[in-house]
Amino acid sequence: MKALFTFLVFILFVSTNSLYGQFLVTSTTPGHGDVGVDTALTFTITFNSTVDTTARFLYPQGFFINLLFQPDSLVSEPDSITLSPDMKTVYIHNLQLMPDVQYFFAIVNAVSESGDSLAMPYSIEFTTGGSLPTASVSGTISFPGDDPAGTLVVLFDGDPFGGESNEKFVAVAPNSTGNYTIDYVESGTYWSAAVKKFFIDPLGELQLIDRSGLGFYDINADLKADSISVNSGSTLTNIDFPLLPLFT
Repeated sequence: MKALFTFLVFILFVSTNSLYGQFLVTSTTPGHGDVGVDTALTFTITFNSTVDTTARFLYPQGFFINLLFQPDSLVSEPDSITLSPDMKTVYIHNLQLMPDVQYFFAIVNAVSESGDSLAMPYSIEFTTGGSLPTASVSGTISFPGDDPAGTLVVLFDGDPFGGESNEKFVAVAPNSTGNYTIDYVESGTYWSAAVKKFFIDPLGELQLIDRSGLGFYDINADLKADSISVNSGSTLTNIDFPLLPLFT
């Protein structure tokens, strides 16, 4: 999956001020940190309110939930999609995953029956293998003049502004402090960036909208994204940076 941010405006079912709503993901199966996940699982997403199944997003194409996931190649399409009687839990039956692979899934958006967009993304890391790496990356995202809650923080395997790169690990800043922690990170070199208010396009790539917030780790303040090195089992802290509003 390419991860170069491009600057497009998209208005269908995109939340431009959704953080202040109440529509949230409350849980998923598998959950964050699960290991030994079945490669032919029923993937469930539970919301705190009924889901509008008539909503349509660009990715996955025509689905009523906007997802970002990596790796983005599945073995095959799921067998079927059903909902609980109260229309709050979505069951994606027989989602075919690859063996011994670490995945992240981010539920980016959905719409409630009352018309509210998802208040913030919800992300999980899990593996179909026997274990997850134990390193983590944490820091604080600030958004001058706005609230950083709901910001998606991403570790890329290359500079997302300077060539081909892939999203490898993600987390969401859950509240207005802007504090985030990305768990289960493999050792390696990464570039850290963050975005608030965005959607996923038909190719599965992050796209920005009017008044998106965008930022990246730039320790030497030269306006270029700087890499970070993660060692096996390490706890890397203070990866802090601000978001800047776009298209204002």
